[in-house]
Amino acid sequence: MLKIEADIYLKSEKDGGMSKPGFPGMQPSFKIGNELIMCRIYPMGNQKEMRLGTKSYVSIVLPYGEKFIETIRPHYGFMLNIGGKTIGQGVVKKTVSMRKNPSCIMKELLTLYRPVGKAEFEKIKKAASKAFPPRLPGQPIFYPVLTYEYAAQIARDWNTKDKISGFVGYVTMFRVRVDYLKKYDVKTVGGNKHREYWIPAEDIGEFNANIVGEIEIIEKFIPASHTCTDYV
Repeated sequence: MLKIEADIYLKSEKDGGMSKPGFPGMQPSFKIGNELIMCRIYPMGNQKEMRLGTKSYVSIVLPYGEKFIETIRPHYGFMLNIGGKTIGQGVVKKTVSMRKNPSCIMKELLTLYRPVGKAEFEKIKKAASKAFPPRLPGQPIFYPVLTYEYAAQIARDWNTKDKISGFVGYVTMFRVRVDYLKKYDVKTVGGNKHREYWIPAEDIGEFNANIVGEIEIIEKFIPASHTCTDYV
């Protein structure tokens, strides 16, 4: 495990970044060269959040960062990614190598994605972005997918044309404990890029209990002939 202190800059939505300030414990991917690794970010000092469009001094925990200790040194510049896009950047100010202790190691997590329509989006908000709603009658399977690209394709090409979805498609991103997911097989549907889990509807409560952190909305799609305000 590696812990660093850094100055970071989170881009605002108008610059292609996030729509809300960064929150303590947020989990973007930390880009090292061509690799992306898991991290958790916490504001330092009196900061309660990381504001967009300005510099923040933060602590970053990299659970598997020790193998990069020769690279991640003071003055090292890095990017922060969510869902395949860069949402910020930073510069390392200080590094602290931490011994691996079972009581403090973050359990291994897998980032998953799910395209949803307006009704499901509203239900996720009502659950404080902590859980997906139960499946509806006639929906025996819950389908989280493994890549942003696959989720975005469905949200863009299907949800925006579907009346039940409100003609809006959202891409959600969330992290799930790997140990829990081991009992499910990854299904490939149509091609190698279309990989997903098939979670029985009756397991959705247990699935939600194994989500770590919030369900984030990282992309929104609307029909090309409408404006965003038509669907807010």
